[in-house]
Amino acid sequence: MNDLPPESTPLRWRLADRAEDIWASNRISLLGVILIVPFVIGSIAFFDGGPSPSRALATVQPPPTSTTTTTTAPTTTTSVVTTTTTTTTTTTTTTEVPRVIDGIEPGAILDIGLGDVRLIGGLPNDDAAAQTVAIAEFVFPELEIIDEQVVDDRFPPTDRLIFRFRSGGLFAYNSDVINEEILPLIDMIADAMAIETSWDSVIVGHTDDTGPAEGNLRLSERRANAAADRLRLAGVAEGRIESAGLGESAPIADNTTEPGRLKNRRVDITIVR
Repeated sequence: MNDLPPESTPLRWRLADRAEDIWASNRISLLGVILIVPFVIGSIAFFDGGPSPSRALATVQPPPTSTTTTTTAPTTTTSVVTTTTTTTTTTTTTTEVPRVIDGIEPGAILDIGLGDVRLIGGLPNDDAAAQTVAIAEFVFPELEIIDEQVVDDRFPPTDRLIFRFRSGGLFAYNSDVINEEILPLIDMIADAMAIETSWDSVIVGHTDDTGPAEGNLRLSERRANAAADRLRLAGVAEGRIESAGLGESAPIADNTTEPGRLKNRRVDITIVR
């Protein structure tokens, strides 16, 4: 193709001419080699068991992460909804403290006059009655103690003492000023409370039903407060005294008779032991 001597021909041209001569003279052999090489490589891979498993995983899987797998056994749940109407009968037994049994008011009641203390309550047994007598003698050592208690197991036990001042002796008619003769008796209760430190007092005033109910309520409150003030003056701490008035709402006798109305006009100092 050119007339230059071989020594002056560029090397790349000489190499190209050599390759063309080799291809021309050996093209059949070269074609066989080109066709057989892939077949040989595939056969080697097949009989060698294919690519390395670790390398294959590395090329298709992401970097390993920490995974916790929880296997839960399959559960079949059948839900049955049933509507049931239930009728419930509740029987409540209420034991009420009887107000009066055979004309006797239940409890440890000390009915206080100017010169005597009458024990008039109903108690369930002899021991409870004897204890009330002992308390009356302890609180009022100079007064006559008249035991008129009724013992009957129909009466409930009690942990309270009721010091009841008869209205005729404690206050003048329609007055809330305590009669001077009664003041020493209230002081005796205060002295007993100073010794029996577990005793607390609730003072309640009552009236009969004569006159307006609202006026009776205010009068009963004033009388209860007067008795409470006397206990405070005698040294009983404020926190151990409560007072209230109930007016005509809690009678203990018949308001249609004068003796009944006299009983209803009262101030009760209840001692909670």
